[in-house]
Amino acid sequence: MLISKRIKKLRIQNGLTQSQLGDAIGVTKVSISGYESKKRIPDVNTLIRLADYFEVSVDFLIGREGGAYIKDLLKEDRSPYIFFGQNNLEEITTEEAQRLKEELEMYRLYQTKQKK
Repeated sequence: MLISKRIKKLRIQNGLTQSQLGDAIGVTKVSISGYESKKRIPDVNTLIRLADYFEVSVDFLIGREGGAYIKDLLKEDRSPYIFFGQNNLEEITTEEAQRLKEELEMYRLYQTKQKK
């Protein structure tokens, strides 16, 4: 299963133990071990947290996409889109995408400070 290999590879590339990665995304070391050994499959929320943590797409984690890093995908020459759920995909301008990215970074920083 591709998910297990990609999780393990990203964890090792980032110099993390299974415990450290588990703490970072809110699961146990046992869960990370299970994902890497193909004994468990991460649920959708966990996949999203993994993708956010490693700054990759969920599609990359599940093997639907070769390109890994969001920053590389953003460099591609294509219009940015935002997903609002229920199949509501809306094209946005590059400026709007940049503003959303900045707002998201500020939100994540705020969330990190709130957890301390």
